[in-house]
Amino acid sequence: MTEWKGHMIFKKGPYSHSELSARITKTAPRLNVGEVAVKVKVDLPQELFERPMLQASITVPKETIPQSIIDATVQDNVEKVIKEVTGAEIKFTLVDVTEEKTEVE
Repeated sequence: MTEWKGHMIFKKGPYSHSELSARITKTAPRLNVGEVAVKVKVDLPQELFERPMLQASITVPKETIPQSIIDATVQDNVEKVIKEVTGAEIKFTLVDVTEEKTEVE
């Protein structure tokens, strides 16, 4: 646990409908007119300050692969949605898997 000790100072304006304002200080505060100090101790777990490690595993079962051809409109829409959701730019290249590949010497 990470511990913090300090003071919260609250002040309400002069009118009944005035909003409450607050400030925070580590050391004993000097109070202005109308302010009230509250000594506070905050315990926060260390995990709160650690960045999460994002990890993903994606498996596409062979039987779920559609046999239809993906046209350019579908390709553009998929790229656009992925960018909107994740912020990542992905570029797909469509390859005809039925054509025979030849090696270049």
